[in-house]
Formats: sequence, structure tokens, C-alpha cells
Amino acid sequence: MQKTKLGINANIVAGILFFLGFTGNSLVMFLACGYVLLCEKNDWLRKMAFKAMAGYLACSVGVSILSMVDTAIAIPRVFIHNLSLGSVGNILTNAINLIRYIMMGFMGLKAFKNQEINIATIDDAFSSSESEEKQETKVNLEK
Repeated sequence: MQKTKLGINANIVAGILFFLGFTGNSLVMFLACGYVLLCEKNDWLRKMAFKAMAGYLACSVGVSILSMVDTAIAIPRVFIHNLSLGSVGNILTNAINLIRYIMMGFMGLKAFKNQEINIATIDDAFSSSESEEKQETKVNLEK
């Protein structure tokens, strides 16, 4: 088991990141993920922090979009009283939150076992950002 600079096993830190997202404690999760991405050298742990942030952000964006649609419908609702996203919007918001709970919980359990779930979009984004970072480091070293 690889340990972090704090002396904690990397899989435990990754699991904690996902469970912070599970509980909806976004500020603490983003601060912890930021620490991992900036200070830790373990590539697997950095990838898990990136996945935790990306998964949480995707769900948050979905809920925000539903909220904006409901607000946009509220303007003409003044004139057309029966127009409402109402219960459909609530059902969709609850469904997105349920997906977040399941995703963060399941990925957290996998992280505790030092395993990961491959999500192609997130993995590709992490790989491209990591390769760009290495190229920038190489350019800075050559100067």
C-alpha cells in the first residue's frame, strides 16, 4: 500500500474523497481534492481525486440546469397559470441526487479496496491534463 505525505494509505484517502461527495460536503471535498492534486505524487490517488470532483460537478451542473429551466418557466407562469416543471423537476432533481449518492458511494467502496471504475470521459480528460502538465514541466526544465 502506498502512503500519502500525511502517512495515510492512498486508498483510504481516495475513499474519503468519494464519501465527502456522497455526503454533499462540497467545500471540504474540493479542498481535499485540491490538496491531493497539488501536493500528492501518487498518480492513482490524483486520478481518484479528479474523478470525485468531476462526478460531483456533473451532478451539480445537472441540478443547476433543472433549476434554471424551472426559473425560465416561472416567468411565463405569471401569465399562464398551469405551466410548471413542478413535480417533474423535483423527480429529475431527486433522480440526479440519487445517481450522485450511488456513484459516490460505489466508487468510494471501490477506492477503499484500491480498485477503480473506468469512466472513459473522465479518464481521457485526466490523461490529457496529466500529459500537458508533464510537457510544461519538461519545457520549464529545458529553460
